[in-house]
Amino acid sequence: MQASNRAKHALPLIAELDGVAVGLAWGQIHSSSPMDTDAAHVYQMWMSPRARGYGLSKLLLNSIIDWAKKSNRKVVCLEVTIANEAVVNLYKSIGFVAAGETQTLREGSALLTQTMILELCG
Repeated sequence: MQASNRAKHALPLIAELDGVAVGLAWGQIHSSSPMDTDAAHVYQMWMSPRARGYGLSKLLLNSIIDWAKKSNRKVVCLEVTIANEAVVNLYKSIGFVAAGETQTLREGSALLTQTMILELCG
């Protein structure tokens, strides 16, 4: 995919607190994959420890969800490390549910990931 076309299908977000970048999230629509024509994805969700508790993570996620709705997606998908209980609970509080079996983060890793999806209504 060419860079100019890719930019139309990506939503990079940065959260700031007092003018300092403290968090990020990346929304992506993979238009090249027929299996993903109805899905938007969340990648690189991160929030600085000093910025947690301000609701910035929810703001970033809700921005991606709104963007996905405006892009006529039916679901938003993400992968989460299940050991990070606070983040799993954040996703659940927004309406994401576990989908499929857990997977190893990478070969040789003890960490497990879980796909979570959020079904979008019209």
